[in-house]
Amino acid sequence: MKTYTIVEKRHIKQMNRKERDYLNNVIRPIIIKDCNEDLPKLSNHSLQRFKKKFPVPLTKEDIIDTLSTGDFIEYKKHYTNNVLSDKRVVLRKNMKNDSEYDLVLVYSLMSNEIITVWDNKNIDNHYSLDLTKYSRRTIV
Repeated sequence: MKTYTIVEKRHIKQMNRKERDYLNNVIRPIIIKDCNEDLPKLSNHSLQRFKKKFPVPLTKEDIIDTLSTGDFIEYKKHYTNNVLSDKRVVLRKNMKNDSEYDLVLVYSLMSNEIITVWDNKNIDNHYSLDLTKYSRRTIV
């Protein structure tokens, strides 16, 4: 049987107040609780990206700080063969107070794992963002 995956995602720019409140008041406490109970796992892909791609050294505290206080950028649901297989959030936070870069990471809510990471210049506001690639269906 062939496996197929569908990703349904919402960008923060599309979200209404109820959705943003859901991220901050429901999802954020889950992330903090998971981080307090057990440090998030890092996928091999994430480890490689941390080692090769970042302009400033990152610590475990930087990752936890981004998960705990970073800005929500996206909320994603992954479906495999029409069955929900993962829920993920994309978070962004300045790497260091004096850095021109923001740490951006994708975190799995279902496996407490950092899926991938990258950096963005903190002046990059994604003016070319194509919201037609995102779901119009609300997350709550």
